Amino acid sequence: MKKQKTQADPGYTQVTRGRGNRPPKQTDSVQSQTELQVQGGFSPFFQMPMEMLCIVGFDGYFKAFSSAWQETLGWSAEELKAKPFLDFVHPQDRDKTRQITLQAKCEIRALPFENRYLCKDGSYRWLVWTSVPRPEEELIYAAAHDVSEHKEVEEVMRQSEARFRTVFESSTIGKCLTGVDGKLLVINDAFCQMLGYARSELMGKNFADLTHPEDLDISRECVRQLLEGERDRYQFEKRYLHKDGHVVCVDVGTYLLRGDKNRPLYFITDIQDISQRKQSEERVLHLNEVIRALRTPRE
Repeated sequence: MKKQKTQADPGYTQVTRGRGNRPPKQTDSVQSQTELQVQGGFSPFFQMPMEMLCIVGFDGYFKAFSSAWQETLGWSAEELKAKPFLDFVHPQDRDKTRQITLQAKCEIRALPFENRYLCKDGSYRWLVWTSVPRPEEELIYAAAHDVSEHKEVEEVMRQSEARFRTVFESSTIGKCLTGVDGKLLVINDAFCQMLGYARSELMGKNFADLTHPEDLDISRECVRQLLEGERDRYQFEKRYLHKDGHVVCVDVGTYLLRGDKNRPLYFITDIQDISQRKQSEERVLHLNEVIRALRTPRE
């Protein structure tokens, strides 16, 4: 087995195979003839502005590949060509990759797919593939793009979302995500219990449906100031109406999450039930009034 790399086309590595590791002859096989065709006729393919380009034979071996393969995975050209390409694929991705290859052999154009390739240092890189089969030549032309960094960001976001959901759901204070139209999108159990509703009863309701009529103005002013960027966070006291009709006093802290181009996405709100504190304050006020009345001299 040997590598041929032309001076005119330094960006790709040509793989040739003979029987018993000797140079191939014209009579060796159709495979050898195909490899010579790759060497002579397809070098422009490897000059395309793509990251990882390759030609794979139906026998499962690389026929040619761009230098980005060595740079990305760390294997030498000799190491890449020594084994079937499936040996470099993550064990969990081999069945999917094998199925895509089988489709190519049946003249079915393979859709983009992802798999993981083994690096020489033992790590794996995520690759997104597009490929064009040429069954009449028993070849598959393929381009791969390394999306490992994107996958790492996705994983960090997934873990962050999982932590957020755990904190959100397990919190002892009410939490909700509310759309910019005022409708409840996500709520936790504490908020449901605070107002006496089942989760299914609250989902899709507008916050105004739950707010004491006398506190609607301050609630809407909060929404306005956040949407117009006058504040980053708004905290105030208001009253909700329990399902059975009694008043629930709460301390509300909310901020507006924005997306691309500063587009408003939804409000993230913490709701602390302060009904008992309010009742205690009212009792203290009443007691002070009684004491004041007792100390006032009677005429």
